[in-house]
Amino acid sequence: MTKNNLADKTVVVYDDQIARIFADEIRLYLQCKCMAYNSAMSCLKDLEEGLEFDLLFSDLSIEDLGKFHRGPRLSGEDIVKLVKEKYPQVPIVTISANAVRPAGSNYHFIKPLMNTEGYLEVISAYLEKRFVTRDATKY
Repeated sequence: MTKNNLADKTVVVYDDQIARIFADEIRLYLQCKCMAYNSAMSCLKDLEEGLEFDLLFSDLSIEDLGKFHRGPRLSGEDIVKLVKEKYPQVPIVTISANAVRPAGSNYHFIKPLMNTEGYLEVISAYLEKRFVTRDATKY
């Protein structure tokens, strides 16, 4: 797995409790910055306030169930749609039990992830801009 020059890259992870595990693995193995969110509103707030990021990794099935959540509940699919509309150049990698890749997602993994190295390699490839099309099928 490649780890070239990723220290200046930032990955945003949107997921439930597993977000921290994904974020820790991404930080450890890819040696890049990683922001983990389990609240859609917190994630969107930081992005709107100018958090610069290079990739979104999102669970599609998660719903914003934060302790202090008020307002509309947002799912992982909602986050993907909003991020793709505002930041069309940012690659989005998704995960869910559904085999169908959602609109806006550049790459989609099906749960359960059996190979940690596979998703780390895909994220690394997008951060290094090794994929040129939305329909990357290398993995």
